[in-house]
Amino acid sequence: MENTNKPRTAEFVADMIRRLKNDDSACRAALRRADNSATASFAWEYLVPYCNIQNDRERLPFALIGAAIAREQPENDGKMDMGEMLFRCTEGDPEAKDREVRRLRRLLSCDSSMELVEILRSTVRYIQSKGNIPFGYERLLMDILYWNEKVKLRWTHHFFNKQTELQNKEV
Repeated sequence: MENTNKPRTAEFVADMIRRLKNDDSACRAALRRADNSATASFAWEYLVPYCNIQNDRERLPFALIGAAIAREQPENDGKMDMGEMLFRCTEGDPEAKDREVRRLRRLLSCDSSMELVEILRSTVRYIQSKGNIPFGYERLLMDILYWNEKVKLRWTHHFFNKQTELQNKEV
């Protein structure tokens, strides 16, 4: 049966986290391959209940988030958006601010969700490599699916607002 309904983002993230907590190694192995076009088909069976895999604008964001969940195996979903997560990457590294501003600007320059997915692949891995950043999987998935000016403004606000808060504490 073909899934033509609205993508089920919250359910997808919760179910994938639950499956990985329950040591579903087949699911984990398949999802880890999901964001690589050469091996993505292994994960499609896990995406079908949640999105229309025939639509790249749904399948690719779900695959990206599924792969990220499989790599990190989080206990639960975080609440941070990309602006907050990138800001957290600057903590403890005074020279990281310029690098993260460039990274944020590159994401904000994306004109489509498809372009965003391509750029996010490396950004998601980078953030996960930093460790101890409560990744907001469902929030990021929604942001990709509904990529628009409001999302860009929210990411910008959260990145630079956190920076301003930190500067005010130092004064």
